[in-house]
Amino acid sequence: MRVLLSALSCNPRHGSEALVGYKYAEALAKQHSLTVIASPPTEVPSGVALYAVSAGRCNFNEVTPAPLLRFEIKQLPMAWWLDRRKPFDVVHRVTPSSIGNASFLPAMRAPFVIGPLLAADRPPESFDSYLNRIPPASRFGWLQPERIVKGLASRFCGRLSRQGMHLRKARKILVGTEVAQRHVPAGFQGKCEPITYAGVEHDFFVPPAARTTGGRTTLLYAGRIVPYKGLELLLRAVAVAAQKSALHLRVIGSGPPVYVNFCQRLAADLNLGKVVEFTEALPRHELLGLYQQSDIFCFPTLADTYGIALLEAMSCGCVVIVSDVAGPREIVADSVGIKVPMRDPEQYIHDYAEAIVTLAADARLRLTLGERARRQILEHHDWDAITRQVLCIYDHL
Repeated sequence: MRVLLSALSCNPRHGSEALVGYKYAEALAKQHSLTVIASPPTEVPSGVALYAVSAGRCNFNEVTPAPLLRFEIKQLPMAWWLDRRKPFDVVHRVTPSSIGNASFLPAMRAPFVIGPLLAADRPPESFDSYLNRIPPASRFGWLQPERIVKGLASRFCGRLSRQGMHLRKARKILVGTEVAQRHVPAGFQGKCEPITYAGVEHDFFVPPAARTTGGRTTLLYAGRIVPYKGLELLLRAVAVAAQKSALHLRVIGSGPPVYVNFCQRLAADLNLGKVVEFTEALPRHELLGLYQQSDIFCFPTLADTYGIALLEAMSCGCVVIVSDVAGPREIVADSVGIKVPMRDPEQYIHDYAEAIVTLAADARLRLTLGERARRQILEHHDWDAITRQVLCIYDHL
């Protein structure tokens, strides 16, 4: 078949959604003639036709309404032009993955496929103060042109999402998690095809030859420094755990300066100056050594839909402590890592700290859980297996 793949983010070097966009392009190119429309910087497999459509300034891992709308407005005439030259048999929007991100592509005449989609439930209201740590703009902020554009784009995209054309017109809806399937409206459930959202390059992200078990227990946080990622809660949990265990927490990531500064000040206020080390975001390949050197990988998210860094850490045999929500809940089996319930912040901080103390005191338990994590990745998050799933779905369109 001749397939048009819309992947706003498509680049294996960036990880997360950009990695998924690239891997789905790689999978489809094995059996079909593939054309990709994506926003720079992009990379596609050999032999795939690429047409660049810029979304402008955009964080590919958290696509906001303005760049999404900019991309969609530019993409549709490009797609129509390509289709007039030689009609497509299938049009597939693969990224961005959020179930709420609408698209203009259902207006194409070819059958429309969307996904894999992701979704997350909202955390309990008691966590709202942690989600809203970034201070609001000044009362005159709405007069700024950039904020006006963002507001208009948000309202327009929200209306498109509520209309649900991207789900109503879809021939198939690929759902990457059970939570995403539950978020699909009842009338569209019959179109849903469950699929593993993402794999990991487990031949690159490998465990170390041996893990040291003496000295301080090393914790690793790798991800964006934004409120919903839960770093503030992790810092508070580490402050409690550090009273019982010798710890070192590496924080790898970037984010809005105002929130990064808040987290750094919080670490100082909690007397974690000698415990916590902040480092700017690193390229994916440089994270390998950190996963291998760490005893515990921390994923304290409040509302993540998935977790590519979590997959990478598990592939490296690193024991994980995650929030018992959405993507992490489904990725981490009960016997593979520790999942911390989210009832209220005080309970969460206490339970997360206890999990850290338990693992810090038991090197054998860390090694056992790390080995199980590696096995789970090999069994359930293999890109070759996902490729077979994708191609099988296409065989039955």
